Amino acid sequence: MAARLPWDERPHEFLFHYTYRWRAEAISRTSEFVVGHTPHPRHGTGMFATDIRPGQLPLDEVLRILFNDARPAEILDAVIVVRRDLSVFKAVDQNQFLWSARPTSPEEPGLDLVGLMVGYGQRGVGREYLFPRWVWELWPC
Repeated sequence: MAARLPWDERPHEFLFHYTYRWRAEAISRTSEFVVGHTPHPRHGTGMFATDIRPGQLPLDEVLRILFNDARPAEILDAVIVVRRDLSVFKAVDQNQFLWSARPTSPEEPGLDLVGLMVGYGQRGVGREYLFPRWVWELWPC
């Protein structure tokens, strides 16, 4: 039987930012989200997140829903888990939330995730997401 994660028990408390593995590692290391310069066609720039939990849907469906198949599958190789704070993240579409922000630059810092970030996980060999033990210790079910 697979271990239950905090968001399996309380899905309404968390959001998920799917990204490349190298980017998730950088975000985890610095607790800073670097906002890119290419805006979303309808919503602008910032940090996008979803309420679609890791493993909730097949990966090809997540890719279609979140990225309209416009990104490579590797963008789902890792996930940043954040607290669902609706004073920060605004709903912009079904299953999609945005922390709107200007692109990061020397004058404009990235988004500070201290206090919001729960942790991150990476897809393993079996394609399921693996999370460090401290996620369970800090956020018990």
